Amino acid sequence: PANPADRVMGAYLKLNRPFQGHLIVYDNMGIHVTQIDLSPMKALWPADAQGKDALREVKITWNGVGPDGKFVASGVYLMRAVVKVFDVDGHPVFRNLLWKFGWKYRK
Repeated sequence: PANPADRVMGAYLKLNRPFQGHLIVYDNMGIHVTQIDLSPMKALWPADAQGKDALREVKITWNGVGPDGKFVASGVYLMRAVVKVFDVDGHPVFRNLLWKFGWKYRK
């Protein structure tokens, strides 16, 4: 079945510069469920604003679908965002962000 837009899990991030990275979802056994490339988020900062402190609120979400295109089982999941940003001096800074959440599949 199609996944309604209101049935997603996510987290809000407040960022003041472009970033790149991946969102990785694991089940409660630590098994990789899916991975999403976050590089398109870089487009939120126009080319002339790259490196400037233009604050943006970004919502990263996952719709509960695994690599086979089907909904995952109900349970506890770990959402991990591994991102790289550049500080004001142009040095790369890496962040490992984690969220734990529950997912209940309903037909």
